[in-house]
Amino acid sequence: MRPLLALTALLAAGVAGGAPLALREDYQKKADEAPWQWSDERATLQGAAKHLAPRYVAEVGPRDDACGVIIRILKDGAVVHFFPGHHRTAFAVRDDILYYADLDPICSGCAVVAHDMRKHKRLWRVQLKGLGPVKHSKYRNAVNISLERDAVCVRGHESAGNYIEFVDLRTGKTVGHKVYPRK
Repeated sequence: MRPLLALTALLAAGVAGGAPLALREDYQKKADEAPWQWSDERATLQGAAKHLAPRYVAEVGPRDDACGVIIRILKDGAVVHFFPGHHRTAFAVRDDILYYADLDPICSGCAVVAHDMRKHKRLWRVQLKGLGPVKHSKYRNAVNISLERDAVCVRGHESAGNYIEFVDLRTGKTVGHKVYPRK
């Protein structure tokens, strides 16, 4: 690669000078202004799977330990990724990158994982700020995941409250976060 092209590629990747490319939107402002919205359907494995078509298909099978399921993502009939989940596993795909929630439906907290299905490698996993530590005995936890221009949008609906969090698609860093007041 010629030097000028190499420098251009490094700048585009955000690695020259050590600074990542700026996001095209102010996601903290977006979080601050976002009204609470929720989709019961998108907070389920079946609801998330509907949004994969036509490029991908999700198959669900039992796990060996009988806890939850194994979710297989297929492209052209071949498995391109698989991961453990349950009926509340939410996910989305863009440009062959799978973004999925890693959460326990009866505990507080959520992580988001980005996995490159072409290269078969995890790009990042980040624990969300969410509601923070919550004391509880009985609990419900679910999320909706959608994709913005530069960020994964996670809307958390927990027994202790609701939140919205935007995570940079490239780095996994939180770029916007809001906890909604309890009603």
